[in-house]
Amino acid sequence: MKTNKMHACSAHWDKPRMPLSTTRWMAPERLMPEDFHLASARPTLESDVYSFAMLICQLYTGLPPLPKILNDLAFQRPSRPPEISDELWAVVTRCWSHEPGDSPAMESLNKDIKRIIREKSATASSREGNREVAS
Repeated sequence: MKTNKMHACSAHWDKPRMPLSTTRWMAPERLMPEDFHLASARPTLESDVYSFAMLICQLYTGLPPLPKILNDLAFQRPSRPPEISDELWAVVTRCWSHEPGDSPAMESLNKDIKRIIREKSATASSREGNREVAS
């Protein structure tokens, strides 16, 4: 259905707004807010941090989170892809804190990831320099 301004919207007014295709990226508290003593399933900064960690796993594996799990609501976390460094995996697992309030802030994640990238770049540059000297 489209509104008079040509925006897409749902024609099912009586149905809850639960996305069907993104549950693998969603924080458990968004799917079952009552289990976390929350009044609603609205997105929060903490649930975005959880989803961000799922996205990191997807970027490294090229697969959606938990590709072998048939039930989207299995509430599991992916196992560590071998391509992810120890440092980045530590960042990812901090994003999946069981208590939503314990999730790191995006500013903190931004700093951590920038540091990891800088360190990886410095290591790669150092290796390149060593190869040139050895030649």
